[in-house]
Amino acid sequence: MFCSKYFGIAFCNRIYKKYGGMAVDLIKENPYILCDDIPGIGFVRVDRAAMQLGIPYDSTERIKSYVKHLLMLWAYNGGHCYMEASRLAEEAAMGLDVGFDLVE
Repeated sequence: MFCSKYFGIAFCNRIYKKYGGMAVDLIKENPYILCDDIPGIGFVRVDRAAMQLGIPYDSTERIKSYVKHLLMLWAYNGGHCYMEASRLAEEAAMGLDVGFDLVE
């Protein structure tokens, strides 16, 4: 029931199958684990839920997840296998509206 506020029934079922009775606690602690563990749940959807849960916009978990998201977009859309660290940090800082030092 907790997850149904943020995700559809199909995703809720996948979340429960993955985490069982620990789902709510794990998601409250770090909702960004869903990006890695549940196929089809992307950063944007999880980030929306995280903001509603009160996760700080400059949290380490959010920044790490967004960096992974950018790398996947870069690789998927551009066919690239790497991205320069400085460019990645700049784009992440701009996309998240956080300081470059936090991303770096």
